[in-house]
Amino acid sequence: PSIRFSWLWILNLAPTGVGQCKVLESRLGVLFLSLADKNYSGLFRVGFSFTQEAITEVFEKVLSSLELEAREPIVVTQGYIHNQYINLWATKNPDRISKLVLLNQPLSPKSKLPFVLQQYRLPLVAPFVAQDAVRAERFLEGGGPYQMTIDDAARYREPFLESMMPGLGLIDAMKNIDFNANLQQVVDGAAKMKDKVAIVWGSSDKYLD
Repeated sequence: PSIRFSWLWILNLAPTGVGQCKVLESRLGVLFLSLADKNYSGLFRVGFSFTQEAITEVFEKVLSSLELEAREPIVVTQGYIHNQYINLWATKNPDRISKLVLLNQPLSPKSKLPFVLQQYRLPLVAPFVAQDAVRAERFLEGGGPYQMTIDDAARYREPFLESMMPGLGLIDAMKNIDFNANLQQVVDGAAKMKDKVAIVWGSSDKYLD
């Protein structure tokens, strides 16, 4: 699957447009979950807590809406924050998935957050970086060797131009996660379900240590 913008719209149809979403799911066999800080979905609103419990609850609702509980889906995750909550859910519910696929993400409890994310935890710095609409594409470009197209950059910038909520959501998300402790739990859990874990590692990712 691609991380192009068409995927952003597929799961945004759920759970309010489950019928359409299920048609797409049956044809394509894969779905992309756009979470709260992306501001592309009417499902989330001001006051979303961005905690492990809240993110996991949304994920559970997605599985239920798509009637995937009995089908043991392949769960594919990537990133540093919200994906770790889903990874943790998967390691605690190995009987509910067929495989957990980890795409380019930290695999050691000693891994560090990229400085661009650490800034959202700094008291005086966070409010300023949260309003920087170009940080989204800069973060994505900074992780690899390729330059983003102008159209793609504008699309990633769009939510931050529409509202302050995506940036403020990132601040809340960074406050709520104990990154290393959560990652340790994921590593410990994944070690117990090796036959269900696949790791895809791109060597050009500049953020991974």
